[in-house]
Amino acid sequence: MAIISSYPLLTPQLGDSVLGSNVVDTTGAPVLGNPTVQYSLSSIKSVVNQSFVQQLVSSSALIVQDAIGAATPVTFGTLQDLDNVKLEANGTLTLKTLGTYYIILEYIYGQRVASANISTILFNVTQGGVQLGNTTSIRFEDNDISEGTPIVIPLMVNITNPNQIFGFNFAETAAGARLVNLTNSIPGFADSPCAAITISKLI
Repeated sequence: MAIISSYPLLTPQLGDSVLGSNVVDTTGAPVLGNPTVQYSLSSIKSVVNQSFVQQLVSSSALIVQDAIGAATPVTFGTLQDLDNVKLEANGTLTLKTLGTYYIILEYIYGQRVASANISTILFNVTQGGVQLGNTTSIRFEDNDISEGTPIVIPLMVNITNPNQIFGFNFAETAAGARLVNLTNSIPGFADSPCAAITISKLI
């Protein structure tokens, strides 16, 4: 094979192809032997130009959501059934189509019992009923931090099989846990919901 620099230099067209190694398949699984393949510049451009596109934003209108002694599902508002995602009123999320999704969970934690000045609140995410990743754990030891503590949990998932089901749960190690809606009285500021979810997809 000749030295690459000896070949003529041309302006590439979208229909042209380049050589590459096929390392993973469409599901993300490794390809044995890393075979040499060709890729059109058009297909490469499509991959490079991908960006996250917002699919859904939803928040709970409930004044409070309580953790009743065990894992309690968080809800994010009414049913939304869209092309790529479905959010149930009970908080269950279905990611319908293949691809990479970026999920942002936003919670506002409040402590109902002021005297319980040491408490730990737990959050997790399940996929198909099995916990995904780590538990988010936050410990409070100050009565002055009783309401309005924001908790933001980002999550990125790669869906290789359609219609994957996710759940979002919270619990507390001592009595008094709750997620609270904060009413904002200053004009121009909407209320702060007790739970909100934003879902974007890499397209």
